[in-house]
Amino acid sequence: MIIPRSLSLKKSKLRDILFLTLILLLGLAIRLYKLDSIPAEMWGDVNTQFSQVLKIQNSGFYTTYEAGSDGPFFPHIAYLFSLLFGLSFYTLKLTSVFGGLLLIITTYLYSKELFKNKYIGIISAFFATTSFWALSMSRQAKPHIFIPVFISLALYFALKKKKAIAGILLGIGLYTQTAYWGAVLIFWYQPLILLYSLLTSIPFYFDFISHPDKLLSPSTYLGEKVVLPTISNAPQMIIKIVNNYARNFMGNFINGDPVFRQNISGQASFDLISGLLLILGIVLIFKSIVIKKNKKLLYFLFFPYLLIQLPAVIDIKHPLSTPNIGRTIGILPLLLSVISYALYEITVLIKKRYFKFIFLFTMISSIFIINNYRYFVLYPKGLPNNNVPFGKVIAKYIDTIPISTKTIIINCCWGEWGQPEPLSIIYSLEKTSKRSISFINNFNYCEGDRPLLIITDPNQSQLDESIKNCYQSNNIKTQLLNEKNVPVAKIFRIN
Repeated sequence: MIIPRSLSLKKSKLRDILFLTLILLLGLAIRLYKLDSIPAEMWGDVNTQFSQVLKIQNSGFYTTYEAGSDGPFFPHIAYLFSLLFGLSFYTLKLTSVFGGLLLIITTYLYSKELFKNKYIGIISAFFATTSFWALSMSRQAKPHIFIPVFISLALYFALKKKKAIAGILLGIGLYTQTAYWGAVLIFWYQPLILLYSLLTSIPFYFDFISHPDKLLSPSTYLGEKVVLPTISNAPQMIIKIVNNYARNFMGNFINGDPVFRQNISGQASFDLISGLLLILGIVLIFKSIVIKKNKKLLYFLFFPYLLIQLPAVIDIKHPLSTPNIGRTIGILPLLLSVISYALYEITVLIKKRYFKFIFLFTMISSIFIINNYRYFVLYPKGLPNNNVPFGKVIAKYIDTIPISTKTIIINCCWGEWGQPEPLSIIYSLEKTSKRSISFINNFNYCEGDRPLLIITDPNQSQLDESIKNCYQSNNIKTQLLNEKNVPVAKIFRIN
């Protein structure tokens, strides 16, 4: 019996769709697992995104950078999620989860088209699902997760020779975050793609020209980190930039991102197995570029790898902030493609189908287990106070008291790494309407309002006597807030 070729291709496509669907479901499951509790606390960058969504709710849509280094794309997507689920830390995380699922799809498309191999595409999609790097940034409630989405889409459509779509997507990406800006240079040799990108991002460039201080002031990414070259400092700058490239590269294997909020501080970006596959893949890629003169890999993999990192490597003022998986996340689909290519090439060498299956299953399951262990077990231990969310715990307590009770929080930020931040408390509240909350540095007067709630550092007793001297002791109820045996705050309720 001869099976028609069209029917065989149709079955093959259905099988590929089924595999990709299963990978997406797996990606959704591990991104939603303990999403509310890992990471548990809101911090400065997340509070900024929360503030921007509030701005959209109150003032409508905007197209400019209003949050320093963060563009308007993420808060607008988060706003749409807030219409369905309300505005909360969880809603912002769901926005990142959505970006993480898109990354799985776009990494598949890019890898498949780059190597003209659907199996490499499927393996890449799996790595985009389970890689610690991708998993962590998919749950951070920050705009960085959308950077690799637009980069991989732009590269995919450029590979497909659909220049208009590639340019439009390239332009939209400029609305994500400063770390994306190097991506515009990817297509320096394709003016039509650059033109479409320019037309799509006119509001961005207009705002940049009209208000350069918004993106170049000392409080912004470029203003804080970039040093303008001169004749005298140019050689030293080049050396430092090359060193940053080297540190980013080595961070994939050893001495990775020191930022504990998005990585296990100092650990490599990839697990040992993926790291070894990456080394092998790089060797194979360079062999193809140098010996086989493979221009496609040169223009759609090697050059993008260098150019995407520019916003990260030009930071020569803060050497300890390199590597950083947030600022360099744009290269993630490229690296995952190289890893997948290496794994595929090894599998091809195995002759017997049975052994191929055993090898692939062992590699994939090992990488899955290692990365999930790294994220769900090791990563929370490195977060402030073992991932106990001071702001959320305090807000939960405040929600239990009447709205008419005035609240004073003294000397905030007493936990590890400055938690709880004031906005982390405010934005974690469920009942905010007409509630009075004040943050003060020192308790040096007796508040006349009653009832009154005073919240202080649980490990400091100096304030106890001052508070008791202000109010009759029989009107004061003292309580210690604890979470997972960690003292969070001392509470004084004054009636």
